[in-house]
Amino acid sequence: MTATRSLKGTITSFDLANPHAQIGLDVKGDSGSVEHWTVESGPAIRAMKEAGWHSDSLKPGDEVTIFFHPSKRSVNVGVLIQVVFPDGRVLPLKTSGDKTQPNN
Repeated sequence: MTATRSLKGTITSFDLANPHAQIGLDVKGDSGSVEHWTVESGPAIRAMKEAGWHSDSLKPGDEVTIFFHPSKRSVNVGVLIQVVFPDGRVLPLKTSGDKTQPNN
């Protein structure tokens, strides 16, 4: 959980369900091929809702940049830090005092 990465892509799914929310994201590579990524929230759903998340916060087709901690063992999997929309809106996952937030 020390490395941080970002990906720009298109939301394919969003499931705000216990114990952790899951986001599906399609990312177009340099060669034009599409990679599917799954990013899971670390905190429980209650913490996400307190941070401003709703079941319709992300919709298939939304273009976003996702910041996350990549998995050490699995390919195309990570733990969510935050989501940034093209208009600058941010869906945070951690508190503003968290030093792992990319926008602090």
